[in-house]
Amino acid sequence: MLKVEVIGNIGGDATVKKDGGREFVQFSVASTRRYTNSEGKAVDQKDWISCFYHSVDSKVIPFLKAGTRVFVRGSGEL
Repeated sequence: MLKVEVIGNIGGDATVKKDGGREFVQFSVASTRRYTNSEGKAVDQKDWISCFYHSVDSKVIPFLKAGTRVFVRGSGEL
């Protein structure tokens, strides 16, 4: 089993979606990695991670807004 922890900012407001009659919450988190390349230039590489919360919890959704910094932990798929 692959476990994942992500710290980053939400790219857009979370949305509630349905698949096969089940509801889930979907949002994307951007994580920026900074490094210096072989030419000595600073590079920012942004990775987008799609997150799915398999429970529609009305207490959590209002906090999942664009730009909000979040910590997400869960199972992952490649």
